[in-house]
Amino acid sequence: MECQKCGRKIKSRYIIKIASYSAHDGLDVNLLDLGKDIKKEIKKLVKIASKKSEKQLLEDIYTLDEFWLCKECRDGFIKQIRSSFRYGGKH
Repeated sequence: MECQKCGRKIKSRYIIKIASYSAHDGLDVNLLDLGKDIKKEIKKLVKIASKKSEKQLLEDIYTLDEFWLCKECRDGFIKQIRSSFRYGGKH
């Protein structure tokens, strides 16, 4: 088995899973929205969606990636991720 980042042979692997999904925080409807032609709005959305592949549409909502890393690469990955965000991660 090899580390998927550096390529070194490893006996013990660290599995990194990254799930990304669209968070639904409720609907934000205002008075302007209530006056819109719903059928027309649906047609717009269908037109936009029809220009994307099924894979693209699904990845707009959810993705899951999995990586097998050695300890050194795992430690570097975690450090890089945690330092890349303003408010740190859950740890």
